Amino acid sequence: DDLMQERRVLVAARNLAIGTILEPGLVWAEVRDARGTPGDAIESAAGLETFETNRHVRSGEILRASDLRAAALVKRGELVTMSLERGNLQIVVKVEALSDGRLGEKVSLRNPDSQRTFSGIVTGRSAVRGL
Repeated sequence: DDLMQERRVLVAARNLAIGTILEPGLVWAEVRDARGTPGDAIESAAGLETFETNRHVRSGEILRASDLRAAALVKRGELVTMSLERGNLQIVVKVEALSDGRLGEKVSLRNPDSQRTFSGIVTGRSAVRGL
């Protein structure tokens, strides 16, 4: 009963403000006593780069699923990289995002040269795939 039951959890490496997108170096793994860790504690950093904090998280605090939300990886008004593939041809261009978007969401885009508008799917930070 006195033996510690260990659990690997992620903790904040520094204070994280609301809206901080989780990047390498912002969190690290620690082994803690399982009896003192919340049930929704994050145990792996895999896929965290698509999430952001929805509250302030203090340095050393255990990161919980309830502390995170899907991050807007594309922001309205920013230039994003769009890739479009047709057969063996791949085109990569910079376009303006007309709406915010999270991973996998459809966003409106505009070619800054022609002013033509079209849609794309968010594939990563400031990256979309043309439809």
